[in-house]
Amino acid sequence: MLELLGRARVLDRRYLAAEEPLASVYAAGGASVDAHLYYSAALWENGRLERAEEVARAAVAASGGALPAVHQLGRLLLWQSRYEEAAELLERCARQAPGAAEMLIELARARDGAGDLDGALAAYRQAVELAPEHSELRYGLAMALLRSGDREAAAVELAAYERLYREDQQRVLAQGLAEARIARGLELSRQGEHVAAIEHLRQLPESADGLAALAAALRAAGDLQGAVDELGRAIVVEPGRTDLQALLNEARLELLRRP
Repeated sequence: MLELLGRARVLDRRYLAAEEPLASVYAAGGASVDAHLYYSAALWENGRLERAEEVARAAVAASGGALPAVHQLGRLLLWQSRYEEAAELLERCARQAPGAAEMLIELARARDGAGDLDGALAAYRQAVELAPEHSELRYGLAMALLRSGDREAAAVELAAYERLYREDQQRVLAQGLAEARIARGLELSRQGEHVAAIEHLRQLPESADGLAALAAALRAAGDLQGAVDELGRAIVVEPGRTDLQALLNEARLELLRRP
């Protein structure tokens, strides 16, 4: 019960309230990998980085190096600007999930911070192939190209960034309508009409919340890999969302547990 309470509070972004029940589960021993990751996420959001790292490393050990645990530790090290350590872990993640654009973006930032500009450019370019409509990704690639001295290619990426940024702003204006349509899709899924929910949500303009709702409907319908893919896309659209990362970790762990 305490683990479920902590999970619910993390997903509701109530990180201070989430810490106590998850700490109790962790202290009791035998905590699931999911509990490790939720506890580490809450500690991270609450600014307790040393303890968050300790719990994340315990998650890596407890899971035998499962992708969600290694990824969370890599992201935490990247957040602390420990670029070389982060790059090593994120490279492992990118090899295990070559279609995950969010991991390639993080790997690019880690390599860039560690001084590996060529490696950063390679990761940025791979990520752009997977998520060409991500404005901040195009900006990151443009800045890396500028540092490499390729001003012509950088100008192309900056132009793409400016176009995509304008489109992003237009999408924000339509957000209110989108929220109502997302709620409709979630309600269909809650009623057990998973196929209708998935079809409805796939027709919506791309947004982090819309993709998360689609992932929830796919998961409810038994398509875990589809849920993982859509949550990965959601994080690319809106990086840094701890709630989305927690859901992605959970879905990946569930997928790993399947026979």
